[in-house]
Amino acid sequence: MAAAALAPNASGIRPVKCDAFKSWLQEYAQKLGVAAPEYHTLKEGPCHEPIFKSAVLIDGAKFDSLPGFFTRKAAEQSAAEVALMEIVESIPTIGRIPAALETGLCKNLLQEYAQKMNYIPSYSLTRQASGIAPFTCTVEIGGIQYIGPAARSKKEAEIKGARTALLATQGISYSSFRCTFL
Repeated sequence: MAAAALAPNASGIRPVKCDAFKSWLQEYAQKLGVAAPEYHTLKEGPCHEPIFKSAVLIDGAKFDSLPGFFTRKAAEQSAAEVALMEIVESIPTIGRIPAALETGLCKNLLQEYAQKMNYIPSYSLTRQASGIAPFTCTVEIGGIQYIGPAARSKKEAEIKGARTALLATQGISYSSFRCTFL
């Protein structure tokens, strides 16, 4: 079903179907410097009513899709979504991930999370008159504001704001990271 065909919810926001998980996982792998994600899809059931499930391998970790998809593409998107969500949830325990979160991946994940809740995140940048890190970004989702730490550039501020919002929605404190931008 096309996104335009979906009915708006009570707040007037149209839900958006997202088929970008595989792309985002590919981007994550490239920025991390590991091999491209490898998908393994299994077709079950009769030929006239196949059911697909998929798994994705990335950096030695395997992530399984949710069960019961009618297309291979949907099963692979589900596996990529599961991988990305588990990666975000495991941030404190995987050493290489904080560096990857310095990228725009946080904005993508936050966008998808917000859309699932029928919201659209809005970014508001402010610039201080002086200082080494003059930019801050406030991200608003569903009336809740998340303020990211100071940054040297607008792009960095948006990424930090998105990371703050994403981590807050997962119940993780931003201060548990030691991330630097070069």
